[in-house]
Amino acid sequence: MADKRMEQIPNMNLNFNVSEPVEKNNITTFFLSSIEKNNNKYLSFSEAIAKNQVQISEVNKEGLLTKLSVSNKSSDNIIILNGELIIGTQIRQDRIVDSTVLIPGYATVLINTFCGEQYRWSPRLSNKISTSESLYFSSGRANNAADINTKLSKQCRIWSEISEKISDFNVKSFTNSVGQIYKKKKVNVEEIVNFFKIPSEAVGVALGINNQLVNIDIFSNNCMLQIYLPKIIRSIALDSFKKISKRSYLKKKDVHRFLRQIHQANKQKRQVVEGALGEELQFNSESVAGSILYHKEQTVHFSAFVKENKTTLPQYEYEDKVA
Repeated sequence: MADKRMEQIPNMNLNFNVSEPVEKNNITTFFLSSIEKNNNKYLSFSEAIAKNQVQISEVNKEGLLTKLSVSNKSSDNIIILNGELIIGTQIRQDRIVDSTVLIPGYATVLINTFCGEQYRWSPRLSNKISTSESLYFSSGRANNAADINTKLSKQCRIWSEISEKISDFNVKSFTNSVGQIYKKKKVNVEEIVNFFKIPSEAVGVALGINNQLVNIDIFSNNCMLQIYLPKIIRSIALDSFKKISKRSYLKKKDVHRFLRQIHQANKQKRQVVEGALGEELQFNSESVAGSILYHKEQTVHFSAFVKENKTTLPQYEYEDKVA
């Protein structure tokens, strides 16, 4: 039964109920249902690729590590999420999308990216573009949301994060490709992905590892959540394997506490990339960081993260006790 209390985020147009927790291994999910109707419809990046309705290329012959050119060949608006992994042989290296972007129909937009494959800078022989089955791992998405340093500094951190994961999971990758990390743990990850069933009224999800909430992702409708939840679960699963505990004591009240932290965070508008739709509002505090993309005064994608090593949100002890 959903919690009857509502969380309203000022200036964010978000109202939703929080479900009871669902647990698998050391991952806990809470599904969020909205009381507001959102009629905006978008094409996900993976759908656009499957339908051959999007073209991805370098911005020029030499390429630019921090940019990719995205051409929408359809009349639908295409959503590309922060942390989306763009895998390609016709681009010079795999990329990680910096922030969520909404590409209008029949438009070409230069999106902001990071390098996700440190030791390759040349196209391969085939001409294939795809998006990974996973987003960039959750801790990396959180660090990107919180990081206010220069692009170069952020990129160095991302290379370090990828190298650490490759070492943790004993991945063999000559190019240090972030895409190879998920492939190494695919069997373990898919067992977790297949466990979670999305309620028909849900539009978002809050996730925790062990006894700490990690992130929230909210979409315009249930259809978008159905498409992206498996990627989000895969993303957080890659962080969960190194943090095993006995059980979780997370409750609905902890999600509401997370939301109150977002209420109190400093907020500012950020310019979306030229030619893209909507407006972006960022928020940042000592404990949480994230952003929300709006279009026509309705939510396209909301993502929030608990900053690493912060204890303003609950962290429970692991001893046996009454929940």
